[in-house]
Amino acid sequence: SYAVNAAYTADSYAISLTYGVVEATDDDDVLTDEEDKFTAINAYYTPEGNLPSISVGYEVGDLGGAADGADEQASFMVGLTWDEVGPGSAGLALGHSNTNESGDELYQYEAYYEYPVNDSMTITPLIYTLDAAAGVDDTTGMMVKTTFTF
Repeated sequence: SYAVNAAYTADSYAISLTYGVVEATDDDDVLTDEEDKFTAINAYYTPEGNLPSISVGYEVGDLGGAADGADEQASFMVGLTWDEVGPGSAGLALGHSNTNESGDELYQYEAYYEYPVNDSMTITPLIYTLDAAAGVDDTTGMMVKTTFTF
């Protein structure tokens, strides 16, 4: 595998472009002549004032060993983060990941709130929903992430 990334970062925004190649293997982990190729563009913008920062990303992939009509995939995400909501920050995100051209787009949604407990610990509760394929129930869950810094 190899990848190349170019990025530009300024005070309130950034953008990056990434290209990656993964050599495919067969069921016995032997390299084949096929390569999976991916291109992604990601960016963020943080406006002044009480507006949320915006993060976006888009990726396309060409699956070298896949059949025609099922050899392209795409994913995207859009996120909003409000830095000052009470003592912490809040965010919302949506997107879908690795949707094959022959399949349905299965969306993912997330909402979180991150707040500092003290100088060395942050708590982030979140709730998420993952769309499921037709005939299957969606998945909704909650979790709490705790970060310790020493």
